[in-house]
Parts: sequence; structure tokens; C-alpha cells
Amino acid sequence: MIRTKTRIAIAGAAYQGVNLLRGPWRSKEVTVRRRAITWQLDLRQGIDLSIYLFGSFEPSVVKAYGRVVHPGSTVVDVGANIGAHTLPLARAVGAAGRVYAFEPTSFAFGKMEANVALNPMLAARVVPERAMLVKSDADALPGHVYSSWPVTGHLDLHPQHRGQLMGTENAEAVTLDRYVERAGVNAVDFVKIDVDGNEDHVLLGATATVSRFRPVMIVELAPYLYDGSEHSFEVLIDFLADHGYSMSELKSGDALPLRPDALRDRIPEGGSVNALCRPGG
Repeated sequence: MIRTKTRIAIAGAAYQGVNLLRGPWRSKEVTVRRRAITWQLDLRQGIDLSIYLFGSFEPSVVKAYGRVVHPGSTVVDVGANIGAHTLPLARAVGAAGRVYAFEPTSFAFGKMEANVALNPMLAARVVPERAMLVKSDADALPGHVYSSWPVTGHLDLHPQHRGQLMGTENAEAVTLDRYVERAGVNAVDFVKIDVDGNEDHVLLGATATVSRFRPVMIVELAPYLYDGSEHSFEVLIDFLADHGYSMSELKSGDALPLRPDALRDRIPEGGSVNALCRPGG
């Protein structure tokens, strides 16, 4: 497990190297093809830079799709951002599958739409939704959430993960349960959740969906993001335990404890881990 600040430092150094090799005068916005997917990328953004350099964002997560997502699957991508996982998931579900991609910020949603449009075959499998998944129908949409991770110098970034707040104007706040009912979704086989400390609210608003469909999930666990906020890391882990899920670290496959205090001890301060959550374990 790597601390968030360490990853940020590595990304900044990587950007400087890429910028030097490409030539500082060249545009930082590029269109490239990586692993059979075409991307429109801004190399000054951390997610984009990862795709440019490594072919994907969070390669271990993308690799896991081959084990847990199958042709014909129905997938929910929560925190879709620029489509970094949406498009690999669309490839994994095949022509008969669907990916419902939720992103509330105009900044990231616009980039996701552009990337989806660059891949017409995959676009038919994606349902982009400019929405934030919340815990109850009464929840208001926050005016800003984190969806940009610049690798160049910026002010007003999060003190730890160095994200930048972006506006959610014209987005919708909706629970996953309400959305599934409204859209007539009749299966949810896999869910990816990466929403920077809002994971507890996403799952609380998906109680009926999780109970009915029992999807496999990949959930980012970052205890430090919950400290001092209205969200609760304890509620997140208790939800998974109460619904009969087991957890393992995605990269190593090692079992993770379903006790919040033990997980806090296991994850380095300021760090995070992607957990593979399976029902019935």
C-alpha cells in the first residue's frame, strides 16, 4: 500500500519527465490509443497521465475486471470521472452488457462524454449519468466535489490527496435504489465505487439493490478521508459485514478484516487500498 502523498510525488516527477521528453512547447492535450481504447487526455491531470504512461488508470483494478466481470454483465461505475474505468468495463461486458456511469461534476463528465464518443463500439454499452449517488432521497447535492487531480502547481487543493474541487451544477442527487427502480435495471452484477470518502452514503442508498442483486464490488478504502466529515468509515465497513460480504486486498488477494479498527491499523495513515468485496463469504 502506497501513501497518497507518495503517489502524488511520483506523478509529479513523471509529468516533468514526460514534458521534457515531448518538449515543453507541445500541447498538453493529446489523443492517444491505449489497449484498444482511444482517449482524449490532458497530461496535466493525474488520471490522464496514468492512462498515457501505463495504458490504464489503476492497472490492478482493470486487471481484476477479467476475473469478476463477464460478457453480458450489468455494471455500475460510481465516480466515473473521465471514464477511466467506464470504458475498460464496457469492453469487459461485451455487446450484451451495460455500464451505468455516474459522475456529478461538469469538468469530469464532459471529459467522460468525449472519451466515450471516441469509441463508438463501446459507447453503445455505456449509460452516462450526470448524477451523484447519495444515501437518501432527501439529500441535497453538494455544490462541489473532488474530480480533478492536477500534477502541476495549483492552489486550493486537498491537503492530503491533492484533489481539486469541481462544480456539480445541473447534476442530480439520487440513490442507487431509486435510480435502479426508475430506469428498470433488472440486474446489477458488479459495482465499482471510488468517491473519496462518500462510499458509505453510496452504499446506504443502495441497500435494496445490494440485498436483491448481491453484486461483486470493488470499493476504495481510505480511512483518513472520513475523519472530520459527516461520513463514517465505520458505517461503510459495518454495511459490508451486515450484508454478508467478505473483503480481500485487490492486489495481493489477502483477506481484509471486517472490523473498522483493524482496517485502520492495516492501512497506512494517509493511504488507501482497493478492496474486492464478494457476497456470501
